[in-house]
Amino acid sequence: KGFAIGSAALVSLALIGAFITRCSNSMAKSQKLDEQGVDLMSAIVFSFLIFGANIPYWFSALTMKSVGLAANEMVREVGRQWAEIPGLRDTASMSFEERAAKRAAGQTLAKPDYARCIEISTNASLREMIAPAALVILSPILTGSFWGVEAVVGLLAGALSSSVQLAISMSNTGGAWDNSKKFCEKGGLNGWFMFRTGDGTDMSEEDFKKAAAQYNGDSCLVVPGSKPATASKPQGQSQAGGPMMMVPGWTPASMPPHSASTMPMMAPGQAFGYPSYSVQVPQSGRPKGYVSSQMVMGGRFGTEEEMCEVVVAGADFGNAVEAPSFKDWISKLATTDPERYRKIMEGDEGVKTVDGRTCVYAGKKSAVHASCVVGDTVGDPFKDTSGPALNIVM
Repeated sequence: KGFAIGSAALVSLALIGAFITRCSNSMAKSQKLDEQGVDLMSAIVFSFLIFGANIPYWFSALTMKSVGLAANEMVREVGRQWAEIPGLRDTASMSFEERAAKRAAGQTLAKPDYARCIEISTNASLREMIAPAALVILSPILTGSFWGVEAVVGLLAGALSSSVQLAISMSNTGGAWDNSKKFCEKGGLNGWFMFRTGDGTDMSEEDFKKAAAQYNGDSCLVVPGSKPATASKPQGQSQAGGPMMMVPGWTPASMPPHSASTMPMMAPGQAFGYPSYSVQVPQSGRPKGYVSSQMVMGGRFGTEEEMCEVVVAGADFGNAVEAPSFKDWISKLATTDPERYRKIMEGDEGVKTVDGRTCVYAGKKSAVHASCVVGDTVGDPFKDTSGPALNIVM
């Protein structure tokens, strides 16, 4: 997009120069624009410079409005088909495998009216572009017919400079909104938003953000009800900056049932020189519980004196089962406790992080995610419709 904008700007500049040269050929020598230049202090030139600078904004407003009208018409058509085509809702909710199985059994599945949706898009793309196209084509013609060549030069210079700035801004803004939505859907915003006043703590927002820089993402969230244990960093070793995992080849069943045991842990990059860590299991008969990878994923150890907390769930080492991640837990909560699920998603109930903070959940389907979707809904016409169309305006 950047290449397209840059090339359009250079071509436009060349066309303006060609226009001035061509017009100068039919002018008296004392009036030739390619020799005398264009006076920016002229009232006509300056007025149309301002008017030309506004044309790209007018054009963009028309195209974005057209996108909204066409989208609304499409939504209404989809609603009509939901209501009038029998069995369409059931077909749409099936997985690919379920549809294939029903077709293999000879069953006929309800199909949407694709042709009508395509017709709406095609007609809207032609009908809604009449006004923006007329604006771009007629404005220099009418300006030249009534106010002369210098007015057209001012119009073109203003439109070109404004179009370049607006096209770059729209492309980058739309892309940033789109990326923010995807980043939110991956859980990247989790841990960054303080829950109300910090849930009774004295932590300032600045301190909260500093802690969030170290512990963030899906992996920083604690499954409610988990019991913490401590894992210390061995002395005399450097900082490891990655998630933890069990050492390959270690099996829980191989642990002695009546002795203090150490579960070896290591970062994925240990083969490249990262140190290993261990979690001490108390000597109290056969050890109960295991260390969940959920709490350790994405965690980072700080200085040698610092500690990190990991979750120990109540399971037998001889029959260990991986603990659910927060993402799995929240997905199941949607069916087991819909009211609590709603509160967490809307930010009415905070969630704990591995370092003891209380934050607002910012994953997919949350209120934070909804705001990112709104931004992306605005950003898509910027980067996919109005922004690229400004190249034609130039």
